[in-house]
Amino acid sequence: MSKEFTPKFFNRELSWLDFNRRVLAQTAGSAPLFERLRFLAITASNLDEFFMIRVPSVLRAGKKHPDRADIAGLLPSEQLTAISRSVSALYGEMSAAFDQLSAQCAAMGIRLVRDPADLTAEQAEFCDGFCKSRLSDVTPVVFSRRTEYPFLPGRTLWMGAVLKWKSGDTRFGAVALPPSVERVVKLPGEDGAMILAEDILRRHMGDIFPDYEVLSCGCFRVIRDADVDMDEEEPGALADTVRRMLPLRSKGQAVRLEAEKGMDKRLVRLLQRVSGAPEELVFRSEAPLDLTFIEKEIYPLSVGDIHRYAPF
Repeated sequence: MSKEFTPKFFNRELSWLDFNRRVLAQTAGSAPLFERLRFLAITASNLDEFFMIRVPSVLRAGKKHPDRADIAGLLPSEQLTAISRSVSALYGEMSAAFDQLSAQCAAMGIRLVRDPADLTAEQAEFCDGFCKSRLSDVTPVVFSRRTEYPFLPGRTLWMGAVLKWKSGDTRFGAVALPPSVERVVKLPGEDGAMILAEDILRRHMGDIFPDYEVLSCGCFRVIRDADVDMDEEEPGALADTVRRMLPLRSKGQAVRLEAEKGMDKRLVRLLQRVSGAPEELVFRSEAPLDLTFIEKEIYPLSVGDIHRYAPF
């Protein structure tokens, strides 16, 4: 931005991120607990849409007109840097909100078990059976320079792993969580105890990669460009464009890579190259990825009307 330029407008994308922060702020408001949980899920869903629709336009502007500032006086590269900084902070705020709401849920008897060491013997046995019955048909992938890297579809939840081969070489692998598997799995022996499907998968990565020693693992997810360019002046353009673009929504350019906070840095760098996501749009999260599962699978739980707004 030029020093002589005094902007009279706010940048559209940064304003949208400020709006999403106001949505997130509702998680700390006076609404019933499950309504505040819902706001966290809405914040996560909004953020996905922001990257699928808004960010691609900034990336395209950077390629076509890198020296052209927007109405707020920001070049595309400056917008991208500001977006990266703002979203990184937003991840921290979302994680803090998740921890706070999880503690409040635990106080009323709804507990999400994240550490396998906290499972009882009965619950651990149940998770073993769940993996064998629901996760036995997953297809593991080992990234190799000798073969073409696999395509990572948008919005799919993956578990990545750092692997040690018999020779001592370090390799990297991944397995996708099947979309047919629920994210939240109820545990036996304790009312209100639940575990995330990816945490069950995490416990059994050694079974999925039997020829390797699993050194570490962590979840990741790619968000891809789902924006639709169309000629509004051309008759029939809307229907034709939508028909053509819908199958491609999960195959567009990678516009965000998110990974668990503790994931090995070498694996994150590899995934960034494999996915093609811009380096400044790689983010780490302490909370579980894709928090939209809260609205789909936690919010509908039977907990009494006191924790939700009454239907109208």
